Amino acid sequence: MRVGVAFGLAALAGFLAAPAHASGRPDLDAVLARWDRDEHPDLRGVVVVRDGRRVAERYYDGASPSELHDIRSAGKSITALLVGIAIDRGAIASVDDPVSKYWPEASGSAIGAVPLRDVLSMRSGLAAFDEDPASPGNEDRMDASGNPMAFVRHIPSADAPGTRYRYNSATAYSAGVVVAKATRETMSSFARARLFRPLGITRWNWQSDASGMTKGQGNLSLTARACIDRRDGPQQWTVSGAPNRQRPLDRGDARPACQHRGR
Repeated sequence: MRVGVAFGLAALAGFLAAPAHASGRPDLDAVLARWDRDEHPDLRGVVVVRDGRRVAERYYDGASPSELHDIRSAGKSITALLVGIAIDRGAIASVDDPVSKYWPEASGSAIGAVPLRDVLSMRSGLAAFDEDPASPGNEDRMDASGNPMAFVRHIPSADAPGTRYRYNSATAYSAGVVVAKATRETMSSFARARLFRPLGITRWNWQSDASGMTKGQGNLSLTARACIDRRDGPQQWTVSGAPNRQRPLDRGDARPACQHRGR
């Protein structure tokens, strides 16, 4: 988490407190050098982007620009982008479709009846709340399960879909299952061909679980540059893709996932 926080802090500190060159522009290299002896070994890299251009970067404790970083729950937003791409390509018809339309094994379960729109916005109504360890659908329980797909299908309903926001990983995982089922390939394979490759992202890793499913709730690792560059970063993924390349996402069907950010 510290790396992600450092991105924002570096930009703020760089422009508000940095010593200036003779040109009057801030010396960002001097700002970033202050962390060379940072007491926290988990600080690995800082990238500063201004007006869509990378203006400074620095790496710490032996890290390099090619090192992969687990982006944690930010991976949920990438899963949502892949839902949108699957819609663009006709594999998924609408965010108003229920999960069971693409995941037939979920028919008759609470998650099976939830519209994808409510899955993406974490308003599924499932009894799943990651801030409550006792919640039946808590992420730690799911991670400990030998069969996460079966685990999700057995999470009971607590509310009507669309009525209450509850941060949880189970719904993001379900969105990933839908992508895999709808496209008939693993979500990581779909991401490689339809998102990462068009954006020029070649260094990445996305873990799978005991069911063989790509973890839609997280465990995606990217380089620091890929996380924040305008050319390769998420802010560009949802707007127009990479310049002079195929646009990975043309429609806004995945936007409900951006309405609430729990972490």
